[in-house]
Amino acid sequence: MKNKYLILGLIGLFIASNQAFAELTTSDTVNPEYLENKGHSEAMIEATQYCKSRANGEKYTPKRRIPLYDKAPIKQIRYFFMNVDPAYDDESFMNHDVKMYPHWRDY
Repeated sequence: MKNKYLILGLIGLFIASNQAFAELTTSDTVNPEYLENKGHSEAMIEATQYCKSRANGEKYTPKRRIPLYDKAPIKQIRYFFMNVDPAYDDESFMNHDVKMYPHWRDY
């Protein structure tokens, strides 16, 4: 009987002392290819990359950014439509600077 307890104790000690070797690291799970293969959407992948770059203190530019929107007349027309229709997509999802003070141009 004592031999059984000794063997069970050694097996338990062996199991408890083994290291857990993880298959994936954190950097693997935020990799865009990994997220795409797991079935996540483009918006989820972009939000993940933005959060990762913001945590590392890097500047992130979205890959869907259209340079035409940065030109003056088109930018003003888009600003007008954004004020008329709040649901208008201004492509600033998680891509804006948070100001700690109010401003007259807050919208």
